[in-house]
Amino acid sequence: MDALKNAWYPAAWSKDVGTQLLKRTLLNESIVFFRIRDGAPVALANTCPHRFAPLHLGKLIDDTLQCGYHGLRFNAAGKCVFNPDGDGITPPAAKVRSYPLHERYGLLWIWMGDPALADPTILPSYPFMESPDRYRPVTGYLQPDSRYATM
Repeated sequence: MDALKNAWYPAAWSKDVGTQLLKRTLLNESIVFFRIRDGAPVALANTCPHRFAPLHLGKLIDDTLQCGYHGLRFNAAGKCVFNPDGDGITPPAAKVRSYPLHERYGLLWIWMGDPALADPTILPSYPFMESPDRYRPVTGYLQPDSRYATM
């Protein structure tokens, strides 16, 4: 399964990810997407480590994602940076996985595997998608019920 995860996958159209939380499931993993104030896209695991609440039901506060259950806030790296309880102490184990993203061709590409192997230079090359006079992107997405290998 690592071979499948150690690859870039188109996760969302760039225009579809903004300050609203967007939930997607990729390779059976629930992920929440959003942008921080400088416009950088973020992808975090969609499960709070405290009570396993779905983070896409929370809200953005400044550049952090606040869990709707107890109010823990996570930064773009997935680190808990605010705990409304516990005198402000944030437990080191309170973190969520952050996924590498790369924005190209009007898409957000996600790396689901080992972050140390996420090299944007190995993205598939689609030069026709970089020329607006030759390419007009489609909208929406397909959710095929298919397998990665034929039987």
